[in-house]
Amino acid sequence: SIALLSVGGTLTHDGGILQQSQTVGVGSAVHLLQIEDGSSNIKYRGVDLTTDALTDLGLVTVAIEAIDLASGQYCTNTGGGSPTYADRCFTITPANNGPALVRLWALTSELNGIPQANLSVYRSSSGWTELLTNRAAGNDGGAYSYAEGSTPGFSDFLLGH
Repeated sequence: SIALLSVGGTLTHDGGILQQSQTVGVGSAVHLLQIEDGSSNIKYRGVDLTTDALTDLGLVTVAIEAIDLASGQYCTNTGGGSPTYADRCFTITPANNGPALVRLWALTSELNGIPQANLSVYRSSSGWTELLTNRAAGNDGGAYSYAEGSTPGFSDFLLGH
């Protein structure tokens, strides 16, 4: 059984790491670290993963670290070698590494001036690589913005420009 995360009031993630593990099987669309209240109102968005008819990622662990770039906290140690990115660091670790569509969410206020239309998912694999296949960006009509793209595998990710 899946343990649903819920919060009755306001959830503020302004430091530390939130983590959740959940199975992502063949042909799945799974919301990890999506936290709602008792009335299905979304209070926090994390990562959405969608697999095709052949990919079984197994147990997937998502860790999201909240940082504040303005106060000298960073997701990368590559300085100018990394893209400009939102105030969230994403690590996705599946039991079985394979392809999937990954959507990263952040509060629009966490985008560090990146226009929503310019958001992309970046994966750390021998440097930061922008995921251009199936790239899309948007919002939930509320406080959250996202970018998505198809990834051939998993590691560290950024929501950036």
